[in-house]
Amino acid sequence: KDKSGTKTLATLSSSAVTLHSDVTFPAGHVVQTVHQKFNSTTPLTTYDTVHTHIENEINITAGNKVFFNYTIPTRLLASGYAYGQFFLYVYHKTTSGGTYASLDSKIQASVYYDQAGNMPTDFYRYANVPITGVHTPSSGTQQFYRIYVQLVQGNDVNVGIATSLDAYATLMEIQA
Repeated sequence: KDKSGTKTLATLSSSAVTLHSDVTFPAGHVVQTVHQKFNSTTPLTTYDTVHTHIENEINITAGNKVFFNYTIPTRLLASGYAYGQFFLYVYHKTTSGGTYASLDSKIQASVYYDQAGNMPTDFYRYANVPITGVHTPSSGTQQFYRIYVQLVQGNDVNVGIATSLDAYATLMEIQA
């Protein structure tokens, strides 16, 4: 019950506590966490910006923030190129039927390899790319996030390495 003893704020059972809608968390506290693991690969051989298989969602209270954290295994092939590079972006939308748009105008991750002269034949590089940030949605409670990739220079990039390495995505609702 609340301090006055009139409102029920939580219900206790033998194995769980259920918080009622009148309960509020102080600003900055984590209200909920959503984890997801991915076991697929998105290959890219063009210089387009395309969506990957890494997509997740969280339902939040309007006005709260979303902390996102991704760990994404990647492989770049830049055989004989002057350098190899790709970008990763976090895109966002607010409803399941909506259209994704870049979270902001910045690149969330850039992976770049260079050396004196051209890269050797069969130049492969693997990297576990982290992306972390905080997003303050302008509206809505249903928030969707998706990773996009752009090959800048090289033969191809693979986001996710199928069954060899897992990609992880974590979304946390932060109380405003």
